[in-house]
Amino acid sequence: MKSNTSTTFKVAKSQTVLGITWGVMILLGLGILPLFSLSANHPETRIVTIPAVLISFGVMFYYYLLSPRYVTVTPEAVVLRTVKGRKAFRFDDIADADAWKDSHYKLFRTCGDGGLFGFIGWFTCPGLGRHFEYVGRYDQAFYIHLRSGRTYLLSCEGRDEVVRHIKRMKNEEYGIRH
Repeated sequence: MKSNTSTTFKVAKSQTVLGITWGVMILLGLGILPLFSLSANHPETRIVTIPAVLISFGVMFYYYLLSPRYVTVTPEAVVLRTVKGRKAFRFDDIADADAWKDSHYKLFRTCGDGGLFGFIGWFTCPGLGRHFEYVGRYDQAFYIHLRSGRTYLLSCEGRDEVVRHIKRMKNEEYGIRH
């Protein structure tokens, strides 16, 4: 990858993510029909039914907006593009980055989404500690430690190339030539 061009990699979704996403959509879709037919005969149940449905779809829509789509490597930063927008990790702010090869079974979700549209939110695990994830597939994941102390776990199809580029940019920053 040349250092003056941008390269974009797709965030692939694992079978687990796809299964959870479709399963939740189908179950919610099928679950709403009986709720509304019940509330048609018993108007007092609308007090619970309508807010519950709105909250459920609101949470799903929120995580849909946060779901990762692409990772782009530019000359200045690694940019994560989500449905809602983008988050840039400037090379100047990155302290370390590498491929994440640990087991996802060691992860503990403290706040976030465990598979609906991806693994998104705050997680903790040995090695990374408390971190924020935008992951579609754990076998394509890499971490970025920022100088601020925050850690992010991202994934994309070109994980190894992204990590190589980050390390190359960090080496250039410190004057190390290969």
